[in-house]
Order: sequence, then structure tokens, then C-alpha cells
Amino acid sequence: MSSTRNQPDPPNVKPGKKPNRQSSGKAASLGMAWPVVVAAVCGILAVWVAAGSTGFLVTPLRHAVVGLLLIAVVVALRLSWRRWIVVLVVAAVGAAFSLLGDGLPTVDGLVTAAILASLVFGAGGRERQVLMIVAAAAGSLAVFRAACHTVPTAWSIDNAIGHALGWLGGLAGGDSPSVGGSLGGVDLLFLMAVFYIGWLRSTPPPRTGRAVAAAVAIFIVQAIYLVGLSHATQLAAALPEPPMPASLDPGDYRPTGWNVLAELRGWIPWAMPLAAAVLQTIIAAAMLRWSPLEAPPTESVEPRSGATGVSPAPASGELSSGSTEPHPSPTDENVAARRLARGLFAAAVAAAVLAGFMAAWPPGRGDLSGKTVVAYGGGNVDWTPPAHGVLEPDRARTYGLLPSLVANLGGQWIVSDALADEDLKRADVLMIIYPFKPWPKDQRRRIEDYVRAGGSLLVVTGPTIAQEIHSNPADEPGDAALLAGNIRPINELLDFAGLAFRDDTALPSTESWIGALSGSTHPAVLGTSLRTLGQTLQWGCTIDAGWPSRPILIGRWGLSEPGNTGLGGNALPDAAGQWGDVTLAAERLVGRGAVVAVADDWHLTNLGMADGYGFTGRLLAYLANRPSNPQSMWRQVLALLGYLGAFALIVWRPSPVRATAVCLTLAAVLVGATCQARANGPVPAAPTQNSPTVLGRPIAYVDASHFEVGSDRPWANDGMDGFLLTLARNGYLPLKLDRWNPEQLKNASLLVVMGPAQPFSPGEIRQIREFVEKGGHAILMVGATEAAAARGLLGEFEFELQPSPSPTGSNQAEAEPMGQFPEAFGQFNTIFGDDKTPGSVWFFQAWPIDCKDIHSWKLVWGFNQQPVVIHRVLDKGSVVLIGDSRFALNFNHGYFDNRIVASAPDNAHFWRWLLSWIKGQREWIPPDATRRASPETSRVGKEVPR
Repeated sequence: MSSTRNQPDPPNVKPGKKPNRQSSGKAASLGMAWPVVVAAVCGILAVWVAAGSTGFLVTPLRHAVVGLLLIAVVVALRLSWRRWIVVLVVAAVGAAFSLLGDGLPTVDGLVTAAILASLVFGAGGRERQVLMIVAAAAGSLAVFRAACHTVPTAWSIDNAIGHALGWLGGLAGGDSPSVGGSLGGVDLLFLMAVFYIGWLRSTPPPRTGRAVAAAVAIFIVQAIYLVGLSHATQLAAALPEPPMPASLDPGDYRPTGWNVLAELRGWIPWAMPLAAAVLQTIIAAAMLRWSPLEAPPTESVEPRSGATGVSPAPASGELSSGSTEPHPSPTDENVAARRLARGLFAAAVAAAVLAGFMAAWPPGRGDLSGKTVVAYGGGNVDWTPPAHGVLEPDRARTYGLLPSLVANLGGQWIVSDALADEDLKRADVLMIIYPFKPWPKDQRRRIEDYVRAGGSLLVVTGPTIAQEIHSNPADEPGDAALLAGNIRPINELLDFAGLAFRDDTALPSTESWIGALSGSTHPAVLGTSLRTLGQTLQWGCTIDAGWPSRPILIGRWGLSEPGNTGLGGNALPDAAGQWGDVTLAAERLVGRGAVVAVADDWHLTNLGMADGYGFTGRLLAYLANRPSNPQSMWRQVLALLGYLGAFALIVWRPSPVRATAVCLTLAAVLVGATCQARANGPVPAAPTQNSPTVLGRPIAYVDASHFEVGSDRPWANDGMDGFLLTLARNGYLPLKLDRWNPEQLKNASLLVVMGPAQPFSPGEIRQIREFVEKGGHAILMVGATEAAAARGLLGEFEFELQPSPSPTGSNQAEAEPMGQFPEAFGQFNTIFGDDKTPGSVWFFQAWPIDCKDIHSWKLVWGFNQQPVVIHRVLDKGSVVLIGDSRFALNFNHGYFDNRIVASAPDNAHFWRWLLSWIKGQREWIPPDATRRASPETSRVGKEVPR
């Protein structure tokens, strides 16, 4: 029995009555202590950062900031060990959800809100009241962000409010930037509104003065932010540009001095929401510190009222302190309160389940088996695949491998110039890429009738169309006029669907779209990591897709520049463009069919397909099968009802149990849908040989799941673009394995591993061995600097490679690199059968290797007859070890500093021979085996287009 049960009633309270809010005593007239205030504002800032509301932050940095803020919260509160247990359990579950969800901001926001709600357990008095206010505000924001992420209608409302706020900011003399909800600060106002209402209800009357003062302070901060945002271009222009080094050559590079003003230039406008969030937390701190707060009311709907630290006075049905009965009988009021608490808890979980399932499940699955993709052949499209003898990267942006991908996914590929009725009747998906000629009316009518009857139309274009059509721009009008004229035919085609490509260029806030994208629960993207989606897009335009269109991909931290700028990423915003929340892919239902517009073709090209095959495969499989779409209107309505119910049950009579349950349940449903979609995504299969006209190719996976060396930037010196094209020239369909998947490996013919920094697990090593024994081939490019991480994998195949540097305390001598001297070593004599006409092969940093298998083939020798390339046959397959982790990167493959070097054919010839060797085919011999590359001529050549 509580120790407060025998205490007399407070003054001015009649016997049998409960104390009201006006009589909470002297302590209630004081603000909160600083530790609780610090914990509260750190929690508010943590959920903003976790949900991605404070501007562009890469995922690791965002996680680190959230972790530090949550640590500050628990340190300030000085939790007891019982509270520590509750918080650690919730944090562990939340961390697992965040990991499975690939760090999705929506999931991170829900997890952070659940952790903040768990801090309320065991708290008492006014501390509990403050923490509950913060938990309710954080949970409300997390639910709001989940709704915007999963329900297109909610995102459209959020985007419209952000646009209106940006317009209001421009009334103060700025540029009136066209912004969405992300840069408009909608998330900041939403959380502060919920926090404001909870805080105001916790203060004693009269409340008018403090209500007006707090509201004015919140809106002043928001106004300052919006005015600053409207002057962002002027602010950025006034700040100095980051200093450039005197030389970019690695040998001559010297770091420049750090300039804080130059660093701030890069933050505008993408990190400006963070400044607004900090200012809003200062207002929140002032509200808690210098305003009188009441202790929570004694009545509670929690199952155990003692958890609040304040026990209710005995009701008339309870025994007095002098009773000898050990257990007082519960009153009708307590029983009703507990029943209400259980009912509200069940309703909260049901609302979260309804919202999550309607917005994300089922995630959709399927491939193109038995389906037909008809591609329009009248556009500006080159279907030529990479071929031997053409080393220039001009085949990178062509679409020659797209038919092979469709075939490997089980579909049939048809190219039609006229789009006759016979072709459209056979089409499960109609694909139109870069059309630039006016459409005949009968052809447009046939396409519209095809869609309205239930067909699926995919339209892809981008701003590069102006450059690709006209080979001599000097004889043509300006780029803007060309773009407008070339986009007009495709927009005329899409007019019946209410979609249109804008005359602009979509740019990420940094050098690539990695981290700057926001996906959705559309079957085309659900299950694909945001990092992979960021590599799927390179250069496109934006889409005008008003409601009820469904956004599929959104550049949350991107911008649009009017016209065909020809720029890459990392550009300063233009006042005439759109900032943030630009639509890059969208869908619109028309009749019984669907139209999808994608404003970037990189994922369909020969080179972009290596990363974009997951998005392309999911998109085509969705259009061909049209499974139940979580973005259907009736499901959007039910999902919104679920979100509204969850929001109401968080803020009405707030409870830590309900807030934690809602956030974790919703996170669990979304993560489960993501994992299910990831597991059931279309997997390219091995090609069949039933027909001589089969388009499918053997699949070559380049592992990218163990932090291998190399850059993802197109044509970077340390990229692998040249090697991917080399694999394509040799008949493979080159794809990256961004996530280890044994099912994908079973359908592959070749696995390439380049300098992994993360060790392979025993299960993964076993899967690679089974892959080889059943007829697959593996090429391992590992130098001594990566030998430690690859030790288990190399040992499985009896390869030997000494690490560098040698482990501390080891008596083992370090391996010595052999350098790059093609005229002194690297001659693969075996292909000719004698030593008179050797070919040359270039290495970046070669290391001596060995193999315990005496039947292995030593193909390339280095200094002192030390092997550099070894081939070992294992059952039906084989393994090749190359003692150079960077052997296949661009700077060693013949592409250096935006130029094709004169020695590019050497390594291309070597790979052509090696791949023919390991497949057991007739050995291919270069046409001029005596040709040598001179180091003096290795830095001149043709410019590489970027």
C-alpha cells in the first residue's frame, strides 16, 4: 500500500474530492530543473534528426548524431537500473529494426520515438509529465513521417504545405523559393504544435499570456528560417567558395586551409533546417524552464497507477488504514480505468497494424516469366551492346544489354517501330524511351486505348536528349529550345495520363543521389536500399505529377535547374528552380491500366544496369503483373484512417505504453514488408538454350557486399566501369551484388571479388565453394593489403598470400609489392605456347601469390619468377587469384583522368584471353601480340564522356 495513502488531503480540498490542477502546491509554480529540460530538448532534436527533418545528413552521420543525443538524454535523467532495463530492451529492438530497414529515416524516427516513450516508465511527478509531453510529440512526428513516406496523398499534402510556407517566406523580399515539406520546415512546426498543446495543458490557469508568448516565439523562429531560406542564394553568393588545392595529382596534393565560412556555403540550403530545429529547441527549453508546470493528475488510465509516483486517495469503497484486511478490494473506478487502458492499448496496436499493412503489404513479387515487353523502336535509342574492339565508353549509355536483362528475368523482348495493334495486343509492358518525333494521332490513340483497356506503359526520358539527337549543336537552336521541342512530343503522349516532364535538370545536393533520395512503398522500390537507388539515377529531369498521381522516387534533398544545364551534382540552388522534394518517378492509373514515368534512363543503360537492375526488374515485374498496390486509393484511405487513429491515441490521454506500442508496431510492419519485398524481388536467371535466338546472357556478379575497393562514381579513376564493359564485351551480363544473396549466386556463371574489407562468413565461403564445384567460376583480385579480410576465402581454395603489414607480434615477413613494370614482367606467355611473342598486362600494385594445389596453373609471373595470377580447377568450375586488388579499376584498366590511355587494349586483351581460358573455350590470341605500351604515351588519348 502506498505510503501516501494515510496523508491528509491538501488544503482547500473537500474530503472525498481529488486535488485539482489549481491546487498543486508551491512546487507546481516552478519550472523544471535543468537536467530534465536538457533531456527533453535533446529528445526533441534526436527525433527530428532521426526522421530526416533537419536537412541532408548521410545515414552514418545521422545515426551517430541521434545516438549522441539519446546518450545525453539518459545521462541527464540519471536513470535507475529498472528504467535502464526498459530503455535498453526498447533500444535493442529498435536498433534491430533500423538495421533491417537499411537505416530508413521513417523507421529511425519511429524507433527514436519509442525509446523516448520508454523513458517515461518509472518516472514520477512533473518529470514524468514533461517526458510524456516529449514522447507524445515525438511519436506524433514519427507517425506523420510514416504517413508521408507510405501514403502518396499524405506526401502531397505535406508538399503543398511546404510550398505555401516557402511562398510566405518570400513575401519578406526574398525569392519565394519553390520548396516542399522537407525544406519548408513542416516537420518542425508539426512537432512543436503537438509539444505546445501538451505543454499548455500541463500549466495552471490562467494560460492566455504564456500561450500567446510561446506561440509567437515559435512562429517568429519559423519566420526567421523561412526568410533566411528565401535569401539562400544571396547568402551562398556572399560566402567564399571552398579553396581548391594547387594540384590534384596524388603526388603533388597538399591540403588547403579550412575556412568555416566556405564550409557554411555548402550547407545552404540543405542544412538550414538544422539551424531552425536548434532554435526551436531553445524555445522549447524556455517553455519548460520558466513556466509553471503542474504535476500529473492523480487519476490514471495506466494498469498500475503507482507507476506515476503519485497514488490516488482512497475512494469510498476502499478500507481505511486501520483495516486488518491485507488486500483492499479494487473500486469500480480503478477497474474501469484499467479496462479503458487495455481497450486503448488494443485500439492503438490495431490502428498501427491497419496503417502499416494497408500502406506496405503485400509488397509484391514476381518476375517476367511468360510476359512480353514491347519496346518502341522509333525513339533516340541505340540497342547495340558493347563489342570487342570498341574500347571507348560510348557504349555505356546505350541500351544493348536491356533485352538480355528482360530475357534473364524470363520475359520476351520485341522492338516495334509502328506499335501496331498486333504488337500492342502481345504487350504486357509497353516501353517508350526518348521519343523525339511528333506522334501521329492514330498512334497516340492506339497507345491510349491500350492503357485504358488494362495495359502498362513505361515512359523514360531525361535532359540528355538534346545532346543525343543533334550531333552538331552549332547548326541547331539553343539547348533550351531543343529541349522544349524534344520533350513536347513525349508530353503530348502523356497528356491523357496527367503526367509531364519538365524542362529542367534534376540535381542532387551532393555529387550523387546516394542519401538524397526518398523512396516509397511502391512495389518498384520497396525492398531496394536507398544507397542502391541512389546509384540507379545519374542525370535526369523532374516530373509534374499532381494528385492523384503516385510518386515512386522523390529527390528529397535535390533541386531542379531550368533547362538542360549539362551539370552534374553538387550545384548551388537557382531561385527559379525547385528545391527539395522533386519528383523523379511517378505513376498514374488511367482506366484499367497504369502509366509510369521515369525521368532518368541510367538504370536502363549498359553501365547503369549494373546497379539499377534491381529497380528495373522490380518496375517491369510490377507493370507486367500488376499485383495489389499499397498505393491504391482505397488502401490509401484505410491507411490514413489508421494513421489518424494512431496519432489520436498517442496525443489523447498520453500513455507511454501506447506510444511505445504504436511506434514499435508500425516499425515492425514496415520493416517486415521491406524484408519480404527484398527476399521476393525478381532474380535474373541463367539463360536458357532452347532457342538459337535467345537473348539471355551468362550472369557475372561483381561483389559489392563486403566493402570492396572501388568507387561508385561513373568513370572515376578508382571506379570499375571499364571492367564492367569488358565483361559485357565477353558475353556476360555484368551486375553488382550489393547484398549477398545465395539465390542470385546460384544463377550466375561468374563471381568477381575485388579487395574485400569485410571478411566472408563461413556460410558465404561454403556457398562460393558450392557455386564453383557446380560449374561456376570465381575471380578473386586480392592484394596483400586486403589479405587479412580475405584470409578465410583464400584458404578455402588453398591460395597463399602474405598480408601487409604483418600483424603485431608476428614473426612472419611482410610481402613485398612488385610495382607496375609491364616491360619487365606481367607477360602471359602461356597463351602462345612459347616465349617469343608474349603479351603485356598492366598491374597497379602486384603481390606474389602461391597455391598449395600442385595442379594449379600459374598464368602470369613477376619478379624472380614469382606468380601473380594463378588458376585452379575445382570439380566442374575454377577459381582464379590475381594478386592485385585494384587490377580491374579504371586507372589500371586503361581509363585515367577522364582519358583513354594508349595501353587500354593490353588489359582488355588479357581479360578476353583469361575469360576464354577459364571457360575452357579455344584460347583467344590478340591480333598483334608483339605490341607494347610505352609509359611515355600512357597519359594521352581521347576524352571520356562523363
